[in-house]
Amino acid sequence: GTPTPWCLALKGFWIGLRYHQGTLILGALATGAAQPFKLTVGALTGLARMDDNPVGRIIGAICCCCVACYEDFLELLSRNAYMDVAMSSRPFCKATDVAQAVLSADDAVHLLNGATWIFQIVGLGAIGVAGFA
Repeated sequence: GTPTPWCLALKGFWIGLRYHQGTLILGALATGAAQPFKLTVGALTGLARMDDNPVGRIIGAICCCCVACYEDFLELLSRNAYMDVAMSSRPFCKATDVAQAVLSADDAVHLLNGATWIFQIVGLGAIGVAGFA
């Protein structure tokens, strides 16, 4: 077959900077600015989604506008949109919609995101321990 270029990662980095710099900046600003709201409203939404819990039903009734805001706007702003940008070269705003459609279509994706988060925490801990050793 054909030989693999030796600097494939460097080429990908260059293409990302040249053709998608605006998308990267917009995504970073949007996700960074929304993160504090996403954490607080996401916790309320998690409680409101507990239909079998009386406290969850009360929070869902009181904070229904916060839950709707989270589901319509804040939940879209995630790092999963960057994966769609990388795979299909869509702008960030369109990529958020596509990534959310993929996430809502299959529950296994949420499980994989949770597992990835656990590996990130373990990796950070291992790096921290190795740094002090």
